[in-house]
Amino acid sequence: MAILTSDKRDVSVSNDFNTTGFKIQASAKAFEILSDKLYKHKVRAVIRELSCNAYDSHVATGTDRLFDVHLPTTFESWFSVRDYGTGLSDDDVREIFTTYFASTKTGSNDFVGALGLGSKSPFCLVDSFTVTSWFDGIQTVYSCYKDEYGEPQCAELTRTATDEPNGIEVKMTVDGREQEFADEAVKVFQYFDVVPNINDREVVDTIHERKNQYEFVTDKMSLSSCYGTPKALMGNVAYNIPDELDTLNCNGFIRFEIGELSFAASREELSLDDTTRNIIKRRLEEAREQVKDLVKEKLDSETDRFAQACLKQKIYNGALKSLIRDDSFHAYDLDTLDEDAKRVVVYYSERWY
Repeated sequence: MAILTSDKRDVSVSNDFNTTGFKIQASAKAFEILSDKLYKHKVRAVIRELSCNAYDSHVATGTDRLFDVHLPTTFESWFSVRDYGTGLSDDDVREIFTTYFASTKTGSNDFVGALGLGSKSPFCLVDSFTVTSWFDGIQTVYSCYKDEYGEPQCAELTRTATDEPNGIEVKMTVDGREQEFADEAVKVFQYFDVVPNINDREVVDTIHERKNQYEFVTDKMSLSSCYGTPKALMGNVAYNIPDELDTLNCNGFIRFEIGELSFAASREELSLDDTTRNIIKRRLEEAREQVKDLVKEKLDSETDRFAQACLKQKIYNGALKSLIRDDSFHAYDLDTLDEDAKRVVVYYSERWY
């Protein structure tokens, strides 16, 4: 993701001052902040970050093959993500994979990643994990671990010839966290356009149930009439839209192009600069008008006047009530009785009508 899109700062210095640039000191404290303290939802972060890296690698090579996700089970207590993308040379592992803030994707909006932090996210859960790289006929296995000072290290374990396709696998043991990984995988992958190859069938079924819950779907949004707060979906990652900006009050998401919105380093929430706020406000207003058109299409598809009125009332009783209050929706109401018309009194559900 291209994150350095702003122009140079308009700053002038009137005198020849003796200046010193700020620095970042590599230390156990710094690594802990960037790997552990960065994430609030740690399991979700690991699943999301490693899967986004796998997705990016497939985009880079143009492959349609699904990447593999192994969720921990009672008898196979590891989590892993294996992609079939570019793979990494030994130099790439040592100079990019292991370097915080180093990324080959910073200048492009074709990729989700940009910060050079996601590959280090496993350290927020475990003290060691393995990385296997298949690159140009060579399979290399590395151990990434925290040393006695708490500083991350990477050691090559084995190097062998292979006929496996290029790619990367990141693998870690996570005993006793099977249900947590299953729950968080649903929260992550329900927003992926294409669900990866996941070993847990129940998780996959739940993901597809979540994806199929939306009633109003276009290429720019997926919304339902259930109450909730819509999310901003950018590059397979869903961000909460703050209540003060939300004008829809319904469940679902609005799509944004990669690079449109600013986000926090953890990728757990948006960074609400003025540009991001204005884009969200504009897109929510566009979504409101789109939903109105979709509601009218649904109502017009009902040829029976009574069915139309029932459908309108159902929508009116949901989260989208405010969208169908204008006069253009009165045409879908049933005619009312004149004052002198005969009426029938009905006792229904413990009330008189």
